[in-house]
Amino acid sequence: ASGFMLGPDDALSFPSGHTFGAGVFLCVLSYLLLAARGTRTGKRTTSVLGFAAAAAGTLVVAFSRLYLGYHWLTDVLASMGLALAVTGIVILADGLRAAAAPSGQHPVDAGPSESDAHRLGDHHRRG
Repeated sequence: ASGFMLGPDDALSFPSGHTFGAGVFLCVLSYLLLAARGTRTGKRTTSVLGFAAAAAGTLVVAFSRLYLGYHWLTDVLASMGLALAVTGIVILADGLRAAAAPSGQHPVDAGPSESDAHRLGDHHRRG
């Protein structure tokens, strides 16, 4: 108990919520910023650096939890694994959303569907 800087915490600590929250936030933010810049098809170096920065930020939080004595190594490792899994789900969902969109159009930018166009009278317009 003398190893704790602020005294032992008697709450359950598996997994580390701080590490998980920081990991999900930084990794998903990195992905969204890189995807918005179009690096999905762009430079690999930019993507690697972006995710490396997210990993470094997550590791800083993880090491701080270990240093302060509030978590065991297994707590922060489990949190980092869960954060990677959530990030993977976000990337998968975004990829499926992009694949479902008509080619060359973002789902938000897509016009009315063909059935909507017929109902709205747009099929009479020729341009």
